[in-house]
Amino acid sequence: MLQDKTPHVRWQACKALETIDVNATSDEVIQCLIKSLNDQDSMVRCIACNALGKIAEKKATNTVINSLMIALQNKDSRVRWKACKAIGNINANTTDEMINSLIESLNDQDSKVRHEACIALGKIGENKATNRIIGSLINALQHKDSDVRWQACEALGTIGMNTTSDEVIERLIKLINDQDSTGRCEACKVLGKIAGKKATNKAICSLLNALQDKESSIRQKACVAIRKIGEKAVTVEVVSGLINALRDENQQVKREAWSTLAKIGEKAATNELTSSLIQLLQDQDANVRCEACVVLGKTRGKTVTKEVITSLLIALKDKNSNVKKQASKALGRIGENAMTSEIIADLVNALGDSSPHVRAGVCTALGRMGAKAATNDVVAILIKMLHDDDSYVSWRACEALSKFGAKTITDNVIDGLIKALDHKDFGVRSDACVALGRIPQHAVTEKVIASLMNAIKDDNLYFKWKACAVIGRIGAKSVKGNVIVHLIDALRNGNEGMKKEVIEALLNISREGAIDEVVTHLINVCRDEDDYVKILALEVLGNIGPEAATDKIIIALIDVVSREERHIIDSVALDALDRALSSYHAIKLLDSSTVSQLLACIKQDNFQFNMVSSDHFLKVFLETRNPNLAPLVANAALLQGTAVTLTENNITVYDNKGLSRFTVALPGLKKALIQAFTQVRRELGYHYH
Repeated sequence: MLQDKTPHVRWQACKALETIDVNATSDEVIQCLIKSLNDQDSMVRCIACNALGKIAEKKATNTVINSLMIALQNKDSRVRWKACKAIGNINANTTDEMINSLIESLNDQDSKVRHEACIALGKIGENKATNRIIGSLINALQHKDSDVRWQACEALGTIGMNTTSDEVIERLIKLINDQDSTGRCEACKVLGKIAGKKATNKAICSLLNALQDKESSIRQKACVAIRKIGEKAVTVEVVSGLINALRDENQQVKREAWSTLAKIGEKAATNELTSSLIQLLQDQDANVRCEACVVLGKTRGKTVTKEVITSLLIALKDKNSNVKKQASKALGRIGENAMTSEIIADLVNALGDSSPHVRAGVCTALGRMGAKAATNDVVAILIKMLHDDDSYVSWRACEALSKFGAKTITDNVIDGLIKALDHKDFGVRSDACVALGRIPQHAVTEKVIASLMNAIKDDNLYFKWKACAVIGRIGAKSVKGNVIVHLIDALRNGNEGMKKEVIEALLNISREGAIDEVVTHLINVCRDEDDYVKILALEVLGNIGPEAATDKIIIALIDVVSREERHIIDSVALDALDRALSSYHAIKLLDSSTVSQLLACIKQDNFQFNMVSSDHFLKVFLETRNPNLAPLVANAALLQGTAVTLTENNITVYDNKGLSRFTVALPGLKKALIQAFTQVRRELGYHYH
């Protein structure tokens, strides 16, 4: 077909050879493709070169490589650039001769060939960065074709850290002043990549100049390059240049300038940088002030001066709420990274400031620092702040105390939080409730529970629910009926976060002994009109756990499965039933009527015993000597694919884990089992599919 007179047939033949398995290609196939490189039709020549390139990637024989070398001299420019591309993909098997041929192709009359030759040299240089390759790419940085210049630059970037010679950096610096914007942009990018290991003053100055380039993309790349160079680039001039870039008309340039300043502030903050940032806190642009707070928050070490703290405290009074928020965050981060007694003292003193914004911001900052900041003095003053004239300050003080951890929970703290439960502001009451919910179990006194029980009388419905959830978490043993009623109300009407807390509380309460009352309420919820609320109730019933589950739960779930026609609710109910059936305590109490209903339920819904072991029902049957459970044993064995044999007084269970043996001594139990398995065999063709 490669000799066919019709070009279309010939290139289709080449196309077929291109897709053939490399291991199946013979020398004859390769020779045919080589011959096709000189085909009269250009499409045939191109596809033949492609095919040879793919073969060369995995089977780089001398014949294939030589054919590609010859293709570099082909009269068709498309064949030549495809040959360059193919050689670049060979990688490990490249020879000096191939590299020399690619270098010669940098001066090809066709721009696409020159372009692909650069890319190929870059790929080869990643694994084989010879002086010859690097030298050729350095020379290409001065090529008359701008496309070659920037592609050579990118190739040097691909080679990476092997190209950090003075000559490379010098040529890149020169290219930053190139007339072609693409070349300038690429030079900035590559200089940042390779100058990190060898950052010269000249390189940094060239990037600093690039911050003034008329093209925004180049200014952006210059910011990124300076960031990659890192602390070596931190000079007064660079910081000044980046700060000027903060007012750039292009948003992306601004973002990159801020990112660079933030990185410098984190890794190599200088007094010059912090001084400049402090000045920016007075800038007319709120966004600039906001970002200055962010960067200051990343400073650490000796650059965290009293002036920095004072400036951020002043920023807490800013008219812009976002600036105040970021100033508070910055103070918290500084405290985390550079905790000193002086910083803590400054923050504590600031709690006496006349501005509520400052007091609230400092409380937030102390809370962010966590246990590190929880000195006796700090805890004492935050307790005092719970009764601040401004409710927002009290709210933040409460929040801070809740973040300090269990070790800081003293009687004084608990007393302060209990008093805060009566605060006029809902936010303060709510946060006090949250804080009490985090106290360790040994600190939960009758006084704490009594105060939370009293909070249930609050007019605010959300706070009432919150108090109930906290009681369920820390005082489940002390729960009374009205708490459960309020929790059920919250399950029906609360938001997502509240419902999650309610579920946790109900589970705790049920596991601490009030199981019957919880189950009674949840069963009623399972008849709710809201499907989502039903699902939540079913999930609670399913997660109560085998130790606390009762037959009442199983009966309720059977009822739901029997009533519901909607797949999603039926599915959740079946999952809950599966979990409940894994409870020994629940199963042993089932009477014959309930077992019959359960069997009807599982037969109807093709039930899967995912949570129940293959011998679970048999163990309960034998230990309780309850013959009513025999049908459950037989049907479960069938559904679980378990084989059961009964020989004299011995029962053997075969499942995917092996076999288990049990003894059945009572004739009545043995008879019940035989009858149950016989009944299953009779029904098998009618009820199971």
